[in-house]
Amino acid sequence: MNRPQILVALLLLVCAAALVVGVVELALTDRQAAEPTAELPGLMQDLWAERGGRPKKDGIGVVEVSGIIQFGSDQSSPWASFEQTADKVAQRIRELRREQRCKAIVLRVNSPGGSLAASQEIFEEVRLTAREAKKPVVVSMGDMAASGGYYISAPATRIVAQPGTITGSIGVIVSGLNLKGLLERHGVKVDAITSGKNKDTLAYYRDLRPDELELLGKLVDEAYGQFLAAVSEHRGIPLDDLKPNADGRVLLGSQAKRLGLVDQLGSFHDAVKLAAELAGIQDEEPYLIRRGESLWERLDLNLGGLVTGGRGVERAARALALSDAARHGSLRQLPVSYLYLPPLTPLAAAEAMP
Repeated sequence: MNRPQILVALLLLVCAAALVVGVVELALTDRQAAEPTAELPGLMQDLWAERGGRPKKDGIGVVEVSGIIQFGSDQSSPWASFEQTADKVAQRIRELRREQRCKAIVLRVNSPGGSLAASQEIFEEVRLTAREAKKPVVVSMGDMAASGGYYISAPATRIVAQPGTITGSIGVIVSGLNLKGLLERHGVKVDAITSGKNKDTLAYYRDLRPDELELLGKLVDEAYGQFLAAVSEHRGIPLDDLKPNADGRVLLGSQAKRLGLVDQLGSFHDAVKLAAELAGIQDEEPYLIRRGESLWERLDLNLGGLVTGGRGVERAARALALSDAARHGSLRQLPVSYLYLPPLTPLAAAEAMP
């Protein structure tokens, strides 16, 4: 098959999948007021339970956090309603906290971090669930749960990671793109009229002034202090013991466990078993309650992101940067990212050893 034929085949596949999803969505919508019944096939019952109907029995809620942790989305995107955001994750945790048949929650984290405020939004819901509502929350770390990804994990009842999970990166970064030299070489001059001297801080067309460096330094220190205090309090690690390993370095899951940042090494299945044990569920295979995702989202996930163009850190990072540039009509500056682990950061495993 040549390239046009392949593209047509993929388009037909997506259209066929959309048709199937639409039919199932319509069938389930007609049953909104009913519980799953024996008349529905097993798969349909599971989809119904996940879609928002009451869970059919007591079980473990599952919430996934993947990619950049941030609020909202670019509403001009046709896929905006399908994208995962911090407010959606927080809402899912809230719903499961109030659901009586949900006896514990497994928070599956696979993220390099994101903005401070968005991380704090999820952090607070995890804290309220685990510490105040006393409903166990077990974090299962995937490939990466670093920086903001670790921040949201800190207040959980237990944290489970693989030995090779990339985690840690407890620190803060504020960055901007400086194109001053490039613009000067090409004879490009930028005129800016601002309401105050700090309005164009981190602008791409000039260097930072010393007073701006001091201002941003204080901002970073304040945000870093909030991060440190949250981890210290909820992991029970004194600040003096935490700081030497909280300088932004990344850690393997095995190293994080030795430092007390992770409770147990294991898989997602191990995290589910631990959550069931903490909740007093005796089933060998606990029932998993997955809520808050439409069938379209589930289909996209199963197709490896074919529908929305792929999931993952690189796509999310590109979308974040490009949408900001598009909104401003220029490359004014890169988005400020407080709790973000750059994808190319070296492991420096030897340096990170306790």
